Amino acid sequence: MNKKEEMSFTRRDFLKGTAFTTLGVALGLVPFEAFSSQGGKKERVILIREKDVLNNDLDLDKNLLSQMLDSGIANLAGENDPSKVWKKLFNPKDIVGVKINVMMIPTHNELIELIVQNLIKSGVEDKNIYIWDRDKVGIGSAEMHSRPRSFGYEKDHLSKVIKRCTALINVPGMKSHWLSGAAFSIKNWAGAVDNAVEYHTEDCCSSFGALCANPEIKSKCRLIILDGLRPLFNGGPQVDPKYLWNYNALILGHDHVAVDTVALKITQNKRDEYKKGKWILNPPPLHIPLADTRYKAGTSDLNKIELIKLGWQEGILL
Repeated sequence: MNKKEEMSFTRRDFLKGTAFTTLGVALGLVPFEAFSSQGGKKERVILIREKDVLNNDLDLDKNLLSQMLDSGIANLAGENDPSKVWKKLFNPKDIVGVKINVMMIPTHNELIELIVQNLIKSGVEDKNIYIWDRDKVGIGSAEMHSRPRSFGYEKDHLSKVIKRCTALINVPGMKSHWLSGAAFSIKNWAGAVDNAVEYHTEDCCSSFGALCANPEIKSKCRLIILDGLRPLFNGGPQVDPKYLWNYNALILGHDHVAVDTVALKITQNKRDEYKKGKWILNPPPLHIPLADTRYKAGTSDLNKIELIKLGWQEGILL
């Protein structure tokens, strides 16, 4: 199949995919080994929401957010104690890179703070925590918001932060995008290379899956925590406030493609609700299914995703 044929097929598949039925819910805890879909197990994704975590004045309740993060990561790994999960994922010898998003709808500072706090509690040294986007880097809790440092990029275009780190956490936002259709966890890695323009191609940015399939990223990324507290469902990266809504959610997983598949379903359903009819994302976010079918970076098959929905169910859109 040539590239044009592949693109045509994938576009049709995407349009068909917007009619997928609601994902199933499984609430039982399972062993930590089921964290990823090895051995035929379904890829687990956690969607957790709290009605009062973000109010209409956009005040964020950090205590509630902390409870959401604790519950989300515990259920992701099938543990009762979230601190045990952090310690299984990260150890005192790790150097951890926390890849945030600062464009237009930035990762909430409170979420960044909670991630850093949990890393430190798990034994990671403060000096070994790098918080960054593009080439703005902060080391440790004192620099996590100012990010005053610059490390540059390697010859292969990857941030030198990635090369330094033994583990990564991806903390993307949740927004539509005028070039790629959607910008979730896969596209967040565009802020980890110095040649992102090469991925913003005329075929709906279909090659973004190559980023999360990069061996350095794929082997080191141990956790995805998508900030879905106040997503954007039309436009982007420029923001029209009428297309923002308080979804009050975190989406956690290990598989970039599975997380993005869930986030895409929510975003598409929000658009349909707003228009009271089908309002397909344009351009279609082809990079999400192609990250699976072309780059083998994860699963975009809803039948292979175990979605656990926790907390506030009203307006869940799934």
